[in-house]
Amino acid sequence: MSNKEIEQQNMIKRQSISPTIDNLGEQVPSSKEAPAEKMDIAQKLILASLGIESNVSLDNFDKQLEEATKTLPRYKQIEEQLKGKKNEELPYELFKTLKTNSDKIKTDESTPRDGSLITSMKQGNLECAGRTLIASTYLQERNFNHAIVSAPGHAFIMVEQSPDTLAYFDANNNLFFTFPRQALEGYKGVETTSECSLKEYSPRETDFYDGVSAVFSDFITMPAKEGVGRQYLGNVSAALNGNKEFEMSNIEVDKEASRATQQIEEEIYGKNEVLDNYYSKVENLINKQEIQTDDDRKVIGEIIKSYPKHEDFVSFFSATLDGNLGTRVPYIKNSSKEQKIAFAEKAWDSFKNKENKIEKPQIKDGVNFVFEQNPELTQIGTKEQYSEYLDTIFPDSKVRDIVYHASSNKIEKFRDNMFGAYFSYSPIQGVYGDVINNVLLNIKSLLIKPKPEDSTEEKVIYDKEYRSYNNPSFSPEGDRIYKYDASVENSTVTKEGIQIKVRNPEQIHILGSEQDIENFKKFVANENET
Repeated sequence: MSNKEIEQQNMIKRQSISPTIDNLGEQVPSSKEAPAEKMDIAQKLILASLGIESNVSLDNFDKQLEEATKTLPRYKQIEEQLKGKKNEELPYELFKTLKTNSDKIKTDESTPRDGSLITSMKQGNLECAGRTLIASTYLQERNFNHAIVSAPGHAFIMVEQSPDTLAYFDANNNLFFTFPRQALEGYKGVETTSECSLKEYSPRETDFYDGVSAVFSDFITMPAKEGVGRQYLGNVSAALNGNKEFEMSNIEVDKEASRATQQIEEEIYGKNEVLDNYYSKVENLINKQEIQTDDDRKVIGEIIKSYPKHEDFVSFFSATLDGNLGTRVPYIKNSSKEQKIAFAEKAWDSFKNKENKIEKPQIKDGVNFVFEQNPELTQIGTKEQYSEYLDTIFPDSKVRDIVYHASSNKIEKFRDNMFGAYFSYSPIQGVYGDVINNVLLNIKSLLIKPKPEDSTEEKVIYDKEYRSYNNPSFSPEGDRIYKYDASVENSTVTKEGIQIKVRNPEQIHILGSEQDIENFKKFVANENET
């Protein structure tokens, strides 16, 4: 393999520790430079993700990323919240406002959920890369020395609190703690890329912690501007590559453009041998981290199961911190017995809060009937999982119920016709056929039939709107524009006396179809992985 191929292979491995992505799948390294048209696609997507016109150049990407970050609602909120705080308090106060437990905005499930590109973050979605970008931008603005951390599958910040004290700032995992600088082996300061390892240490009286999460012990630190820039471009590359975290981002997969984005990254920041060396062994680090995380879950699960009472749990758990489990929380391992007991109390509260927040999923009306008709669904997941999966389909539709269409044969795709397609709110057989097709509908503008008790004026308006239902207006380009995409009408055959009509086949998702079954498999697989 040539030197160029080795370099590009390392760039690909880099994505596997990028904050929101797992790996670049089938991407194949190439010794050739990306074609000009792919470079153009990559540049336009980078700019679009920042909310910048595509005719602008990337000559000052760091400044463009900074300015885009400052437009985020969460960034502006943090600026307002931290007004008047003392300078020495800012890093920890920033952590408290940015950590996951402080999230108050309920995000729209239909928006991009990667939480790392500006377009997604504007909707309120934040993942580790997004929180790191916001925190770093805020700290850079105020001249706080800090480095950007890339760990296996994760991103966070290392703040220089003082010449001999560092702060581990991981907002996505709700963890902040201070520790002696000498405990971070390999660290060379905020201006140098360093491969680091957090070693065991004894907390000093001035050290403190907030959180109960395990730490990442092996990682790489980078200068702030370079770190957030490389991470951002790495996520753009991952989106173009089709990584699953970006499925809702409406970014068309283009693997050549993905490689072009990596080339843009190298043009902006140059080569970095320390990074390349780290990425060459990142797969082993990821495997080690996954094994360790699984072990942690098993051990803690067994402790909770064996010691379900509060006092027993605290007593046993605090004692285990002297052993291997303690190495995962070095900020408490060598603390006093009293501090370990206090940590065990916090751990108990954290575990119980998580248990209380987990609500038992409900089975959506109509799902039992769907499972009766499609028994293969039971081999994929539960009715509760299927109900949750259905909530992801047409989340903004005005009609969220499962509805029904009778036919002589099972329908895999509805045909387009001038009359539309009709559905009932409960199954009916015999009139139009004995096969019941269960569907969800995507309805944005619904013409609703008035109730008998409604006013005469409302009924007159409805009659007028109904008569013009199929009469479109036209855009300047000549496209047809309909005021309503569905209507509720009278019916002599349904139990409710009404039926719902939709205009286009694209508005119909058929439950139990090949597409539906495949999508449910992906949903369950992703849920299990999470």
